[in-house]
Amino acid sequence: MLKRIVVLAMAVVLPVVVLVGCGGPPKEDIEKATKARAAADAAKADVYSKDSYDAAMAAWKEATDLDKKSDFGKSKVKYQEAAKKFDEAAKAAPDNMKKAQDDATAMVASMKASMDAHGKDKKMMMAVKGMKKDDKAKYDAAMKEATAMVTEAEGMIADNAMGAMEKLNAAKAKWDEAMAMTMPKKK
Repeated sequence: MLKRIVVLAMAVVLPVVVLVGCGGPPKEDIEKATKARAAADAAKADVYSKDSYDAAMAAWKEATDLDKKSDFGKSKVKYQEAAKKFDEAAKAAPDNMKKAQDDATAMVASMKASMDAHGKDKKMMMAVKGMKKDDKAKYDAAMKEATAMVTEAEGMIADNAMGAMEKLNAAKAKWDEAMAMTMPKKK
């Protein structure tokens, strides 16, 4: 009698254990998300499509956390979400990079034109000549630094347009600082 109960219990419990034991992380969805992430990384989406890339990374992290908790049904959904967001980021990045490159190129041209015009402005040059020695040294240093930053940014545009824009904004701030030194002081 006891043998029959044990055998009957095993017949009921064993299939449940086998079914539960067969579940695991959604390998196919993990592979798709991994491939989508690689494509996004190759497209520099972490820089040029940051919002979508960050959303994909958040979904990826959530999926891996769910895997650790063995909540594979929810992790599958999160891996699918991550793959979709990585795909979006990878598709948007080239256009965003091109726009950043165009914006940086235009800003370089604008700053070079301003610097060239400044050098030809007689009124401005008189103001520079009339500066005290210490002020003139500060002005010259600011102009030299701004010019160097514009040149450096111009060389960065193809590979790192966002970095070039940051460098150009710093150059503009330095240029504005130099221009403020040429303005007459109010008493």
